[in-house]
Amino acid sequence: MESTRRSIWSLVASAALILPASAATILPVSNAPIALDAESSEYDRNADRLLFRQVRITQGDLSIAADQAVANDLDFAASTWEFTGHVELDGQGSRIRASSASVRFSNHRLVHATAAGAHATFEREAAHRQRARACDWAVIDYDAIEARLELRGGARLGGGGDRW
Repeated sequence: MESTRRSIWSLVASAALILPASAATILPVSNAPIALDAESSEYDRNADRLLFRQVRITQGDLSIAADQAVANDLDFAASTWEFTGHVELDGQGSRIRASSASVRFSNHRLVHATAAGAHATFEREAAHRQRARACDWAVIDYDAIEARLELRGGARLGGGGDRW
C-alpha cells in the first residue's frame, strides 16, 4: 500500500510536470492596491533600472519578498521584476520558495512568475497538502492567466504524509 501511494504521489521527472489549478488559482489575483516596502532603494539612471533591498510587494493576499529586486519600471501597469536571495511568493495557502524569480505584472496584476534555484519549492494547502520540489536548478513556471504551474527539469511531487 505504501509503495502504491508513493508511486502515485511521487514523480521524478526530467521533462515537465504540470499542475492545473483546478478549483482555485495557485496565487491570488486581486484588484487591491499594490504596496511596495523596501529597506533601501536606488535608481540607476544610466541603466534605467530600480534596485530595492529587503523588498516586499503585497497586493491583497499576495506577498512577494526577497533580499533584492530590480525593476524596469515602478508602475505595475507593465513591469518586470527580477528577485534574488530568499525569494518567497505567498498567497491563499500557496507558497513558492526559490533563490531567484522573475515576475511580470500587467494592468496592476501578477500575470507570470518564473522561480529557479537549486531547491526551488512549491507548496499548497488544499484538502490534501500538495508539495512539489524542483531539483538541480530546475524551474517553477507559474502562468496566472492560465492558472497553471509547470515544473521543468528534475521535479518531485508529493502529497499527504509522503516524504521526499
